[in-house]
This record gives sequence, structure tokens and C-alpha cells, in this order.
Amino acid sequence: HSPGSGGGHAGEGGRSGGFKAEDLVLGGGVYGHDWAPGNMGSGGGGGSSSTQRLGGPGGGVIHVSATTLLFSNGAVINSNGGAGANAPMVISSSTPVGGGGGGAGGSILLATQTINTDGAGSITANGGGGGKPAGGGGGGRVHVRPKYAQTGPGTDSWHINNARVTDRLIKAASGPAADCDATMCNGTTWQAHPGQNGTRTGPDCAAGAEAML
Repeated sequence: HSPGSGGGHAGEGGRSGGFKAEDLVLGGGVYGHDWAPGNMGSGGGGGSSSTQRLGGPGGGVIHVSATTLLFSNGAVINSNGGAGANAPMVISSSTPVGGGGGGAGGSILLATQTINTDGAGSITANGGGGGKPAGGGGGGRVHVRPKYAQTGPGTDSWHINNARVTDRLIKAASGPAADCDATMCNGTTWQAHPGQNGTRTGPDCAAGAEAML
């Protein structure tokens, strides 16, 4: 009866935890291309127990093309992996049961010339958390490229009006592992691992704004 591992995408999924080395399951691997994101994130592995503990679903694929993107008042473009289900009972070496692994983040491709933000929105392809004691999902991919005009020359850069919030606005973070406490995983020898971070890529911003990611 093993916990599930995390799904992989741009970052590897996290390894599951367990009581014995043979209980451990490695997370999903890396695939796809940073500068042409078009893959869904992998789902997390299912855990086993008296009732099946499902892994979290992987994030989907989002492609947006707009001359100007406005992120304010909490506007979001999210392709996050889902969390794995927790095991339904106390986990011990005599009755080992396992939660589901977190799903990997998906893909977001933005073609734009300008991002205007007040810092309150989010563009994320994060991995989902693992259920106890399962691995977290790997992060997905976010890529921003210039939107070229239909006619005439285009530009090879893009601009964000509030560059200091770029790290907070755009994320492809790993999903956390569900480390077990004494009441949930008494005697667990091997703790689960979080997933790896995904990628945030793109050409440099226009002059006057910070370089991209």
C-alpha cells in the first residue's frame, strides 16, 4: 500500500514517502519545450488504501494572444495542477495507506506587447500538493513572447508596466509534499518530496523594464 508520487512536466514530480525503501515511487519526468509550451501537466500517481486515493489532475494548456493584457483586482490566468487526496485514516507501519500525488502544472503561452498590472493578479502554472505522505507535482511552463503585427515590422520585446511585481505575478512553482506529523504518519521512515519548480521564459522586456524572469 504505497502513497503516490507527483506528476512531472517542466519540473520533476516529487517522490512518495513510505515505511520501507520498496514503498517509494519516483515522481514523473520532465518533457516538453520551455519556449513552445503546449503540453498538459501529468496527473499525480494514485495512492493505495482501503479506498483508492486519487492523484491530482495535471494543469491544462492556455494560449492567449492580445496586444495588451490587463491584470488587476485579482484577475488570473491559471493552469495549476490539482492536489492529491489525503489518506482516509491514521498511517502506521502496521496499516500502511497512502495519499495521492500532486498533479503537475500545465502550459501558458502569452503573446502580447504590454502587460499592465497593479500587482493583484496572477499568471501561474504551479504543481499541486501531495496527499499525506505523497509527492508534490512539478511546476509547469509559462512563456511570454512578443505579439507581432499582422502587417509591417513587429517588435522583438515586450513591456510590463510594473516590473517589480513580475516575480509575484508570474509563477511556475513546485507542489509541496505532504510531510507527515506524528499523529498521521507514526513511524514513517521516508518523507515525501516536493516537486521541482517549472520554468518562466521569454525575451527581455523593453527598455525601462526588468529583464524577463
